[in-house]
Amino acid sequence: IVILLLFIGFFLFFYKVGDRDLWAPDEDEYAQMSREMIRTNNWAFPTVNGQPWAIKPALYNWLTGLISLPYGDVNEFRARVFSALSALGTFLIVFFLGQRMFSTLAGFLAASAMGTSILFLQYARWAQTNMLSTFFAALAIFSFYRGYTDPQKRTSSYVMMYVAVALGILTMGPVNLIMPGLVVFFYLVVVK
Repeated sequence: IVILLLFIGFFLFFYKVGDRDLWAPDEDEYAQMSREMIRTNNWAFPTVNGQPWAIKPALYNWLTGLISLPYGDVNEFRARVFSALSALGTFLIVFFLGQRMFSTLAGFLAASAMGTSILFLQYARWAQTNMLSTFFAALAIFSFYRGYTDPQKRTSSYVMMYVAVALGILTMGPVNLIMPGLVVFFYLVVVK
């Protein structure tokens, strides 16, 4: 089933992901920021067209810049690859969470429903931080649930949850602390 999901995920999220031009708004700015990081070797203070850009944290741009560094420039595929990888990771996390909570069929159906929704597909193929943020939030929630339900994996799961939250904050800011935190809080309230 995981191999089938990987095949489906590749088709949904990676197939021809670099074939269209970068679209405004956002895609062009994210690509330009990564391009300027490479050209100016300024990775600490992001700029777009030479002007400071501090709207969101820069993890997505650092990743794009790092994979583009050997080529000296950012192209459409490299600008979007981390969104596609994040979508594939989220797709698998939803499967494993559904499988752990209910059944293999439930996990497969949940991943399929999410992976084929229009908005998820759009963000999976779009160069911006949303899908990477979604991946880290999903990983934090999955890690919490695994640690909560499996005492033998509790420590490693909770460490993974904290790492996912930290990387999520570097991707989108405090929303990646608040959203998983609310899910965990309401889950704990429901199970008393």
